[in-house]
Amino acid sequence: MNTRDKYFAHSLTETRREKRSPVDAMKTSDGLWLFINSVPIVESLLRWVNGKSFSIENSQKIDDENAEALWGGCKFEVLR
Repeated sequence: MNTRDKYFAHSLTETRREKRSPVDAMKTSDGLWLFINSVPIVESLLRWVNGKSFSIENSQKIDDENAEALWGGCKFEVLR
């Protein structure tokens, strides 16, 4: 089972059975690392499947500009 978990089913460097102590909880930075490193893979797959290019970095810039325009261009008043 350990060999299955480590080499076939998952890409683990150390399994739960080998550690013998509680597994560390996932941190926010772990997800960020995973996202950043998966972006080139996702972009390549999209290019291969759709035959078109898509830039996640460019999309993020557009999202940032739109958020800035919304929060900079709107005035909110709390009525309490």
